[in-house]
Amino acid sequence: MNPLVRLPRATNGDVLIAISNDEENPETVLDEANFWKYRGAKVTQYWRKPVAELNDTLRCAVNARFTYRMSQNPITGGLAIESFELVEESKRGKSLS
Repeated sequence: MNPLVRLPRATNGDVLIAISNDEENPETVLDEANFWKYRGAKVTQYWRKPVAELNDTLRCAVNARFTYRMSQNPITGGLAIESFELVEESKRGKSLS
């Protein structure tokens, strides 16, 4: 299946991917070994690709962690998304800016 058809769209046709913390107060979450602490607020990160620039190779790539950064301590509750982005094949002559 073409990955583009699986990506969510805004009402104008743009691809729009958004991810938020699942904790209401992420600063209160601590790993069991008290090794790592998030000091930020609840956030939503997003990527948008205008409908006029869409092509069939566009997809969402997700990087997840199962341990807290710089440790072997498992993340409470399982995997945590560390980063995500929209990626596509490069095209000859296409500007990256």
